[in-house]
Amino acid sequence: MLILEIEDESLEKRVKEFLKEQKKDLKVFTKEAIERFLDKFSTSKQVKKLDPLQHSKKINFKLDDDLDDIKPYSHIEDSAKYIKELRTKKNR
Repeated sequence: MLILEIEDESLEKRVKEFLKEQKKDLKVFTKEAIERFLDKFSTSKQVKKLDPLQHSKKINFKLDDDLDDIKPYSHIEDSAKYIKELRTKKNR
């Protein structure tokens, strides 16, 4: 036996209206809702994790250009200002 108590009046009203529209009994509705909820979160229906070593590919490509002169973030003169700008963009 399972007892469901709804203390939220607006939710209770919505459930009653839904039951009236669907012409369903409260017990049937509750049973179906709980079954759907449990099926959705059932471990048997979760996506299986794949082994990355078996499903990954090594990327091999040759670089034509010499990249020794490239220095990432060399265009930044004031690092504190740059970080502040990034944070404000992220938090928008």
